Parts: sequence; structure tokens; C-alpha cells
Amino acid sequence: MAEEVKQEEREEEEAAGVTGAGEEAEKQEEGAADAVGAALQAVAEKEARIEELVQEVEALKAAGDSLMKGLDEAKATALAAEARGTEFQGIALAKYREALIEGHPDIPNQLIRGGSIEELYHSVDAGKEVVAQIREAIAQEVGATIVPAGAPERNGISKLEGLSPREKIAAGINS
Repeated sequence: MAEEVKQEEREEEEAAGVTGAGEEAEKQEEGAADAVGAALQAVAEKEARIEELVQEVEALKAAGDSLMKGLDEAKATALAAEARGTEFQGIALAKYREALIEGHPDIPNQLIRGGSIEELYHSVDAGKEVVAQIREAIAQEVGATIVPAGAPERNGISKLEGLSPREKIAAGINS
């Protein structure tokens, strides 16, 4: 009987040990369930945040597309304005050249040229120098030529002095 009592005690101890292990397992299962629930909640929160970020990215992309369209339109407007400015600049340069030609009639038209106001202005200065050089050369050439003062000498008139008008006419026809 002593053995039977010991056997019962062992069985009770084993049952008590299993029960303790069962409680511990239950606690572990509850902890695991709580951890899984927390993980699922964290995943749901992350998914919601990802969805928010995706919407923000799409909104930013739409805003970027809108800005690019506006930039393209501004670029086209700027190019058109530049073309008009170039056209007006050409007209203004032509008018300025005409004014310079009228203001400096002594400079040949071919010498007044340029693609900018500065170039036109400098071409007038260069034209003035050319005209001055030509005038100086002409003055030197004219200075070298000697022209006697007064009327030229009459050759052969002294022969006709003292002749009658009829004789003078006859001499003129014969000569």
C-alpha cells in the first residue's frame, strides 16, 4: 500500500506539474496572441500610412505635371517674345542706320554698317576717318598742281593786230 500511496502521490504531482505547465502554456498563448494582435495592428497602421503616402505622391506628381505644363507655356511665351524683340531690334537698327546716313551725307552708305548700335556708331567713326584721308589726299594732289592766276596767254593774236575784219575772218578760216 505504501507503494500505492506513493504511486498516487506521483500521479498527483505529475498532474499538478502538467497543470502548472498548462497554465504557463496558456499564458504563452495569450502573450503570443497579444503579440500577433499588436503586429496586425502595426501592419494595418503601416498600410494606412503607405496609402496616405501614395496619395501624397500622386498629388505631388499631378502638381509637378501642372508646373511642367506651366513651365512649357512660359518657355513658349518667352521664345515668342524673344522673336518679337529680335524683329523690333532689326527694325530699330535699320531706322538708326538710315538716320546716320542722313546725318552724315559725306560718308558713303556702304561704310555705315553693323549688327548693333555700337557697330553702327563705330562704322560712322571709321567712315569719318576714311573721308578725312580721302580729302587730305585730294588736297595734296590739288596742291601739287600749279594753275596760273588770271587768263591764259593768247597765242597768235598778235599777228592779227592791225588787220581789217575781213582779213581776220579769212585768217580764221585758213587756220
